Amino acid sequence: MTFRLLAAALICAANVFSTPASAGNLWPPRSYEPGLVTEWNALLVDALPSTIGAEVPRYYALMHIAMYDAVSSIESGRTPIHARVPAARHASSDAAAAQAAHDVLVALIPEHKTKFDSALAARLASINPERARLGVQVGREVAKRTLRWNKNG
Repeated sequence: MTFRLLAAALICAANVFSTPASAGNLWPPRSYEPGLVTEWNALLVDALPSTIGAEVPRYYALMHIAMYDAVSSIESGRTPIHARVPAARHASSDAAAAQAAHDVLVALIPEHKTKFDSALAARLASINPERARLGVQVGREVAKRTLRWNKNG
């Protein structure tokens, strides 16, 4: 794993997802539900192969970078770590982050696709369908770009 990838993930997890709204910035975004990160972290923990070893940080880094960049594509005020994609302002940040996490984890741990599909479906069912559809588009594209970046980096 490259140092840049690990550093980006640590910055993302430590500073961004935990920054309170009262800190004078635009985080958390308007439609972002903080439990979503915990939910996908738990899914990853449950799915990690016992033989993964030193690759564990890379899996977390890729998932968190994709989630952050998906939300950053919709919400203003943050610079993406790697990818910003065009997004409708009313797209759901939750849907985008969940889809990005889903797609990254399916690519990394395909044997748990059914579990990831179920978690994504449950999350999307709680979101306005049009906002979810727009967020899913963002999350898919960000995940593709993040995974491509990982392969090329």
